[in-house]
Amino acid sequence: MLDRLFRLSEGMEEPGELFVRVESLEWQRRDVHLALRPLDAYAQDRELGTWRVSCFNVTGLSVTQQGGELRLLGEDCPAVRQFLDPLRDLTFTGRPKSLEELAWNLFAAHRSVAGDWISFEKYLNPCLDVAALLTSGFGKLADGPEFIVVELNRVLMDSGLQATLGAPHRVKFWEDGAWHDVVSPLCGIAFGESWIVASGFEETPLS
Repeated sequence: MLDRLFRLSEGMEEPGELFVRVESLEWQRRDVHLALRPLDAYAQDRELGTWRVSCFNVTGLSVTQQGGELRLLGEDCPAVRQFLDPLRDLTFTGRPKSLEELAWNLFAAHRSVAGDWISFEKYLNPCLDVAALLTSGFGKLADGPEFIVVELNRVLMDSGLQATLGAPHRVKFWEDGAWHDVVSPLCGIAFGESWIVASGFEETPLS
């Protein structure tokens, strides 16, 4: 995948490392088309042209930077896995002995499986912040990918709260007037802290 683009790094001081700058991003239905300008970090005057990278059937993306090192992501990466794992909701009852300790342990559990790829707040209850929800003594804490939610469930139970995991359900997307399940295979690309998850990618030189 993107073999021709990555081959540009073969003549660099650090082969395999390819940095890119995003010149533009365009949506066409569920596809995203990027115009990328590869950069040689060790020879900045070297011209590597501009490339069009087409991302087909995009499932999710987080574009927070306009460039960085270009990397490929497999299904084991949390950014990709979040769309393949079943979704489960997590409810609880009870109040913790230490609100601060429980909130920190929940955050640490999230980071242990999701790293920096997925924000802690993304799959939490959007109606109340964590502190307010835990203080209330009951409610839905989260609805998200199983690999994240089961870790939050473990922390709640270790803290002496009663926790319940809902039945698993699939990630879906809306297209042509109907809901469809997201299915494997999926893959992704990342540049800096930004990422795009899709069913496939294709590169085309523009200049």
